[in-house]
Amino acid sequence: FDLLLLDPPWPNRSASRASPYNIETSATSIFSLLLKLDLDAVIAPDALVAVWITHKPAVRAVAMKWASSWGGVLVEEWIWGKITKDGAPIIEMEEAQGEARGGGNGRKPYEILLLFRAPSSGSLEPAYALQAEEQTNSWNVQSQAQDGLKRRVILAVPDLHSRKPCLKDLLEELKSRCSVKALEVFARCTVSGWWSWGNEACLFNWEGAFGRVDGEGNDREVPRKE
Repeated sequence: FDLLLLDPPWPNRSASRASPYNIETSATSIFSLLLKLDLDAVIAPDALVAVWITHKPAVRAVAMKWASSWGGVLVEEWIWGKITKDGAPIIEMEEAQGEARGGGNGRKPYEILLLFRAPSSGSLEPAYALQAEEQTNSWNVQSQAQDGLKRRVILAVPDLHSRKPCLKDLLEELKSRCSVKALEVFARCTVSGWWSWGNEACLFNWEGAFGRVDGEGNDREVPRKE
């Protein structure tokens, strides 16, 4: 595949309480899961691999470490700014920082997407050898060189809990070819022209998953389709 998009089930307290889908319990288990998927076998040379992460440094370190295992290099970092239908942030940054200082859940009005580029050679080689001690729960991983790292900001209204905006057009623009073979992993909605892989790949492909947003862009509970 020339393009891969992943939204792993990272451990998250709010998602644990409200989410209709399964999440992993630790960063360690996510790293093991990603390795077991053997995605390096389907990543084409020079492919782009986009990974949604949470705000936790440990989660970012896991994503970086996994990408390094198949030679991926971080080339871009996108910020999804969450806004209301009127274009205002769903929560002011000052309010989010105040919640964090006051012992709240530290909500943030944005999410992070990391974009890695695969090696251009015919085979994917690890950027470093995974040592036995690196399989522990301490994720003190050295960051890759980020010279020339491009940062972008996208703005979109959130709808259903944890569902990300559709990035098909934006991501495909980064590939110069007219035809892009793309795969979404941990998908919960099939996208036209893409392959979708996940336990709930068709979860939001029905009419009940649309029109469930209030005036502030907050999601409402979506009934399960039996």
